[in-house]
Amino acid sequence: MFEIAKKFGIENVDAIKFYYGEQHPSYGMILLKIGKICDFLGDIKESLYYLQQAEPILGIGLGSQHPAYRELYDLQHKVLEENYHTAKKVVDAALKEVASTKQVLALPSDLSVKVLVVLINSHLANTGRPGTYAEEVKKGLKTANLPEVEVPNDVDSPAIFQIIPPTTNQPSAKAPKVQTPR
Repeated sequence: MFEIAKKFGIENVDAIKFYYGEQHPSYGMILLKIGKICDFLGDIKESLYYLQQAEPILGIGLGSQHPAYRELYDLQHKVLEENYHTAKKVVDAALKEVASTKQVLALPSDLSVKVLVVLINSHLANTGRPGTYAEEVKKGLKTANLPEVEVPNDVDSPAIFQIIPPTTNQPSAKAPKVQTPR
């Protein structure tokens, strides 16, 4: 039953946006309801995506003291906490897999750790935006001045242990700066 409601809401969200407008509280409420349904069904990333879209609309349209906005705020924190625990499990499993297969560790040790940091940051940045993990990895590696790592386009961030190591093992002359996780 909730799957049908979710499908109906997602299929009609653009029509509702067109009818009410981007900043109308009714559109924000629809986004909130879709986010709640996604959370109930266990789709954490999708739930977070809709809740993050609804927050500015309901915050401006209803105010931060309105019960609907408070519900959104509480649900968003619950989903973020669930996502944190899911991400932590995925990262822990991925790190164990990488360590056991020594895929990224074929790099010099200082670079392999930095590449793993970029992979973890990319997973966390990918939250709520399905399908953008490969782009996040490429952007993170380029920003950190690290060798490219091939990531298949059809994988999502839980598959970070499927990394194909770069063909070169040459360390750079100067150690690149790597951003620490947020």
